[in-house]
Amino acid sequence: MSMKPSPTEVIEYLGGTDYPADVEALLESARTNGASDEVLAALSHLPDEDYTDQAAVERALTIADDADTSGIHPVTPIR
Repeated sequence: MSMKPSPTEVIEYLGGTDYPADVEALLESARTNGASDEVLAALSHLPDEDYTDQAAVERALTIADDADTSGIHPVTPIR
């Protein structure tokens, strides 16, 4: 079983990404840069929004990682 990549490890595969970028653009950049299936999976679980830069992606990955390890899962409010 593979370990989940850290946010910093995921960011390493986003070089050359044009921002703002949505999840599909992030996945495309990561694939182009040779990302593993684990990195692609981490990116594919991000909220579907436009990310302004790598720092925004890293923050989102950190929040998702923290939620996974705390047993708390983010919920989208009903409006």
